[in-house]
Amino acid sequence: MRLIIFALYIAISLICSADSARILGVFHMPAYSHHQLGDKILKELASRGHEVTVITPYQEKTPIKNFKQVVLTGVFEQTQ
Repeated sequence: MRLIIFALYIAISLICSADSARILGVFHMPAYSHHQLGDKILKELASRGHEVTVITPYQEKTPIKNFKQVVLTGVFEQTQ
């Protein structure tokens, strides 16, 4: 009986635990459609507690918790 209770306790503690991660997103192309797709995914990860850093040519207008941006300047001029 003790073994069953111990196994059940371990199983429940493994299911209920969650870890957050530090995630780096790199969007170096000046294609806004690519940016929109990745941006939505990374914002959702940030809202779930992950620490997200994004390298992108597009500036976010409103700051979001756990979401840091590194804005690339001059990308649009270099692609022409």
